Amino acid sequence: MTFPNDTEIGYSMGASLPIQNTLTFSNCQNGGEMLKIAPDGFYVRGEKISQDADEARKVYDTFILWLRTTGLMP
Repeated sequence: MTFPNDTEIGYSMGASLPIQNTLTFSNCQNGGEMLKIAPDGFYVRGEKISQDADEARKVYDTFILWLRTTGLMP
Protein backbone atom coordinates (compact mmCIF):
# COMPACT_ATOMS: atom_id res chain seq x y z
CA MET A 1 0.00 0.00 0.00
CA THR A 2 1.38 3.41 -0.87
CA PHE A 3 -0.07 6.86 -0.48
CA PRO A 4 0.29 9.85 -2.81
CA ASN A 5 2.46 12.82 -2.00
CA ASP A 6 0.86 15.48 0.15
CA THR A 7 2.02 18.65 -1.56
CA GLU A 8 0.80 21.00 1.19
CA ILE A 9 2.77 19.21 3.90
CA GLY A 10 5.60 18.14 1.60
CA TYR A 11 5.99 14.48 2.49
CA SER A 12 4.72 11.10 1.43
CA MET A 13 4.35 7.87 3.30
CA GLY A 14 4.07 4.26 2.44
CA ALA A 15 3.73 0.71 3.59
CA SER A 16 4.54 -2.22 1.37
CA LEU A 17 4.10 -5.97 1.42
CA PRO A 18 6.55 -7.49 -1.06
CA ILE A 19 6.43 -11.10 -2.13
CA GLN A 20 8.77 -12.24 0.67
CA ASN A 21 6.04 -11.60 3.32
CA THR A 22 7.73 -8.54 4.79
CA LEU A 23 5.75 -5.46 5.78
CA THR A 24 7.77 -2.23 5.70
CA PHE A 25 6.64 1.18 6.97
CA SER A 26 8.69 4.03 5.52
CA ASN A 27 8.85 7.77 5.93
CA CYS A 28 9.38 8.78 2.33
CA GLN A 29 10.31 12.34 3.31
CA ASN A 30 13.81 11.15 4.05
CA GLY A 31 13.55 7.71 2.45
CA GLY A 32 14.07 6.01 5.77
CA GLU A 33 12.60 2.73 6.87
CA MET A 34 10.88 3.19 10.23
CA LEU A 35 9.49 -0.27 10.93
CA LYS A 36 9.81 -3.63 9.20
CA ILE A 37 7.94 -6.80 10.14
CA ALA A 38 9.69 -9.79 8.60
CA PRO A 39 9.50 -13.56 9.03
CA ASP A 40 12.75 -13.43 11.01
CA GLY A 41 11.67 -10.66 13.40
CA PHE A 42 11.01 -6.94 13.80
CA TYR A 43 13.30 -4.12 12.68
CA VAL A 44 13.21 -0.50 13.89
CA ARG A 45 15.11 1.93 11.66
CA GLY A 46 16.98 -0.97 10.09
CA GLU A 47 18.12 -2.59 13.34
CA LYS A 48 16.70 -5.94 14.41
CA ILE A 49 14.87 -5.79 17.73
CA SER A 50 15.88 -8.49 20.19
CA GLN A 51 13.11 -10.87 21.17
CA ASP A 52 12.61 -10.07 24.83
CA ALA A 53 10.03 -8.61 27.19
CA ASP A 54 10.36 -5.13 25.58
CA GLU A 55 9.94 -6.26 21.97
CA ALA A 56 6.18 -5.59 21.69
CA ARG A 57 6.51 -2.14 23.31
CA LYS A 58 9.32 -1.09 20.93
CA VAL A 59 7.34 -2.18 17.87
CA TYR A 60 4.13 -0.55 19.13
CA ASP A 61 5.90 2.74 19.96
CA THR A 62 7.54 2.82 16.53
CA PHE A 63 4.24 2.11 14.77
CA ILE A 64 2.53 4.94 16.70
CA LEU A 65 5.43 7.24 15.78
CA TRP A 66 4.98 6.26 12.11
CA LEU A 67 1.23 7.04 12.34
CA ARG A 68 1.96 10.46 13.84
CA THR A 69 4.75 11.23 11.39
CA THR A 70 2.50 10.47 8.45
CA GLY A 71 -0.41 12.48 9.84
CA LEU A 72 -2.73 9.49 10.23
CA MET A 73 -2.87 10.03 13.99
CA PRO A 74 -2.88 13.34 15.86
